[in-house]
Amino acid sequence: MESNTKRLPPREAYRAQLARLARAMAVPGQEADLPGELLPLGHVNAVQMFVSGNAEKRFDKLQRQLEFVAEGIDDLDEWIVRYQRDVPLSAYDSGTSDGRRMLEWLVENCPLTPRQRDYVACQQARHEIEELARSRRLQHVRFQEMRSLVNRWLGELESNDRLQVFLNPVRVWARFETDELLDDDAALPGDVLFFADHGEVATAVLELEGQALVNLLADLNPCTLAEWAAHTPLADRGELAELGRDLSGMGLVALG
Repeated sequence: MESNTKRLPPREAYRAQLARLARAMAVPGQEADLPGELLPLGHVNAVQMFVSGNAEKRFDKLQRQLEFVAEGIDDLDEWIVRYQRDVPLSAYDSGTSDGRRMLEWLVENCPLTPRQRDYVACQQARHEIEELARSRRLQHVRFQEMRSLVNRWLGELESNDRLQVFLNPVRVWARFETDELLDDDAALPGDVLFFADHGEVATAVLELEGQALVNLLADLNPCTLAEWAAHTPLADRGELAELGRDLSGMGLVALG
């Protein structure tokens, strides 16, 4: 009699086997899942030592990468251990991707306070900036080159109708619920703009009007000062020129 159990195609079966092996070699206590041919008699202790060593290295990497978050979550080390047990390290995972995944896991599994959520949101924004800088590398490098020449054009910002304003392509908004990471007089909840500043991650806290004008610039990017002014009642050309100078000083816009 033929079995009703469906057999996986060879390629899928092989992938499934690799997944089981990876989990067994990544999570302490899963060594029993290794098939006999990969776990010969007498080598159990050696495999356990290998798995424990990998777990310690992963713990150390997560601890270093989430050092900032640990300032807001006192028992973060305990959550790292739980995360390692729940989420095996996938093949080709980098320290960055593992840390980013743990932050997502924390939001879903840890009863975070608003203050703690701000620390997580801040670290997530930093990870996102790093990822954007990699994925938009050509745009990032080009913008930084243009930014280095911004002083050459600032004097022509209001008079040169052909001069365009370019918004930093590596940027992301994050919302904070408390003033833990903001000035005491900041409006809450507060939106913070994270962006790449050469090899660093910088932040800018803008008033609501400034946020709206930056978001408009993002839609028009790049554009002339006249085009920017034509799309908003919030500021005239002179006011936008002043804002442009402020944003260029922060590293948020370049001219060309």
